[in-house]
Amino acid sequence: MRRYWQYKQRWRQISGFRRWLLPGILIGALLFRGVAMAEESRKPDFSSLPVPDYATMAPITINYPLTPPLSGKITSGFGYRLHPVTGERDFHTGIDIAAAEGTPVVAALPGTVTEVGYDGIYGNYVRMSHGTNIETRYCHCSEILVEEGSQLREGERIALSGSTGMTTGAHLHFEVLADGLLADPASVLEVHHDA
Repeated sequence: MRRYWQYKQRWRQISGFRRWLLPGILIGALLFRGVAMAEESRKPDFSSLPVPDYATMAPITINYPLTPPLSGKITSGFGYRLHPVTGERDFHTGIDIAAAEGTPVVAALPGTVTEVGYDGIYGNYVRMSHGTNIETRYCHCSEILVEEGSQLREGERIALSGSTGMTTGAHLHFEVLADGLLADPASVLEVHHDA
């Protein structure tokens, strides 16, 4: 009972605006939490959709680990998602790695540059062959530092990250192809997914 009276006395000491501010903050915090939980529950479930013919969800085997093309967190994983620009369901063919504009991008494996170009969706990109059944593609680059036919070592700079093509901001879109099928690069890279 004593605590109740102490609380009541303290409440009387809080005057005017501050007396209304505290309940408002509490109500606002509860509403924000409710909205955040509702948003989480509205994320679409794409697990029952079939994998497109041009991709595989099977784990790929590479005899040695890939070097991450740049340091950063994965902001969008491989597979179905709601496209951040169009808002439509889309099969994401690689991973997006967060990076500031102009961050150096390096070759994930030794190999040959087979294509350098621009695409309305991928922006400036580099495609590499790694002498086996593995190819990699690096997209949305602000600047390309290599030419077709270049022989590169693992970890050698190939481009600078950017936001060319269809993007919402600077990052690297990184793809791995195994036997001509797009595969999940995160399965062979040691990078952190932004959950």
